[in-house]
Amino acid sequence: MKTTHTNMLQVLTLVFAFVAGIMVTPGLAQPQDGCVTSKCHADMGTKAYVHGPVGVGACSICHRSVEGEDHGFTLAAEEQELCFACHEESRDLMLREHLHTPVAEGSCVSCHDPHQSDYRFTLKGGQGVDLCFVCHDSEEFAGDHVHGPVAAGDC
Repeated sequence: MKTTHTNMLQVLTLVFAFVAGIMVTPGLAQPQDGCVTSKCHADMGTKAYVHGPVGVGACSICHRSVEGEDHGFTLAAEEQELCFACHEESRDLMLREHLHTPVAEGSCVSCHDPHQSDYRFTLKGGQGVDLCFVCHDSEEFAGDHVHGPVAAGDC
């Protein structure tokens, strides 16, 4: 039987739903009423690259409501561990000899937007040096001795 693109998407959707259900406490990965409305977070999920839980309206995978507050939320776990709950393969980045400061500090959101982005991998800036210059001043890399990857535009 020939697998069509639509069938493949249905299978991948089911696999994602199953994996997401395993990784969180049962019942917590439910779409939240009122989290995204025309008055609050109206643009959520509208960019080219949308984080999986945002795309399915399952804010509670990453966020927990603060009891007694109308719009108070905390992270469901420590930032780095929250990311590794689904992105375990990225944990290997922590084993490298030379770590980029945000990686060493466990701050995934320094480079990645946890909700959505115009850039692949939900990066906060473009690819290569464009991403670097979100935090770094381009003048830092204009000296006589420039690190090879930076000089090649491949930070």
